[in-house]
Amino acid sequence: MQTTSVPFPCAVYARETTGADYEFRHFCASQVSKQLPQSLRTRDLAEYSAPANTTRLLREPFLVLVAGDRAQCVSVENAADRGRTWFLYPASRQSKPVQWPRDIEELEPGFVPMTFCSTMATYTAGRLAAVMPVERGPLLLPSRLRERDLRQIAGLVERKVRRSVEGSVWLVDGEPLNEASLFPKSRKRKLFYCTPEHRPLSEALSLPEPQRNVRRRT
Repeated sequence: MQTTSVPFPCAVYARETTGADYEFRHFCASQVSKQLPQSLRTRDLAEYSAPANTTRLLREPFLVLVAGDRAQCVSVENAADRGRTWFLYPASRQSKPVQWPRDIEELEPGFVPMTFCSTMATYTAGRLAAVMPVERGPLLLPSRLRERDLRQIAGLVERKVRRSVEGSVWLVDGEPLNEASLFPKSRKRKLFYCTPEHRPLSEALSLPEPQRNVRRRT
């Protein structure tokens, strides 16, 4: 597997007193690792796990809640957990603002644009040549929020995350293939075992079902 880093939005919200609303302060630098097969050979494809990539996204913090000099990270996975770990906020990387995403024109006051990324992986002659992040449409979060809002916000973020996964593509010798549809559960093993190492993945996917079955038995 080859690991690449993909930008992931993380917004910092802070409150001055206990019980007050959290207010948006800035975005902080954040990236999530994504694994892709190094080549389209059968053994590399068999090691690839699309669900594992999705799990990493759902575990990555999209919010940092600051109260005084302490902060906690909120992800889709732990949004409903009241026992999240606190850490010292001053001098942490989360305290340093970054420009993310680019300025959006005509944004109404009171909202924060949170932009997620799909990826375009380029395969040339059967090997991974490059991976490029592709920004998706933004999710608008309120500029003020409370702890009780987190579960609902996490649901919105989860839908955006899954759409970013569904929007990722592999560009195989110039032919775009949707990453999410390459390995449906019912066909996963069939695809792996019917893709000879000397033949492109795109050609294997285009074979009629009866012909794939014949090749599997041989």
